[in-house]
Order: sequence, then structure tokens, then C-alpha cells
Amino acid sequence: LEAMACGVPVVSSVIGGTTDMIDHGEDGFLVGQGDVDAIAQCLRQLSEQPELAWRMGKAARLRAVRDFDSKALASRFLGLIAAAGPAR
Repeated sequence: LEAMACGVPVVSSVIGGTTDMIDHGEDGFLVGQGDVDAIAQCLRQLSEQPELAWRMGKAARLRAVRDFDSKALASRFLGLIAAAGPAR
């Protein structure tokens, strides 16, 4: 998420919440756990296609700011708490 916020396209294993953070092929790449060849292929693709890396990095930054900014998350959580009503 930190790399995305810096405008860097990411290559990550599918683990935990990565599928919630990364849209494969749009703002980064998701690969199977332990698939070293897939990681290398994605990194090679980004290094050989700077336009792709730039586009994905820009999309990554937009997504990080839009969906994972601390103010946006706090606002979302506050809305959920308010919708739940008072504690009983």
C-alpha cells in the first residue's frame, strides 16, 4: 500500500488482503504464492514497458488515495459506527 501511495506499481503474492488492495493488471500484479517465475515475468514486463509501469503507478496512487487514505478510512468507519446506533 505504501508503494502504491508513492505511485509505484506493485507485484505481490495473493495473500491476506492483497486482492482487496490490488486490481491485477490495472494498478499492480498479483501472483501465486511462491511463484518466482511469475514475479520475475511481471517485473520484466514493467521494466521493458515503461508506459505500462507509469500508467499502473498512476492508477496505484489514485487507488491508494481514494480507497485507503487515513481520512477516507476514518470517515468510512465513523459512518459504520453511526449506522450501528448507540451501544445497548
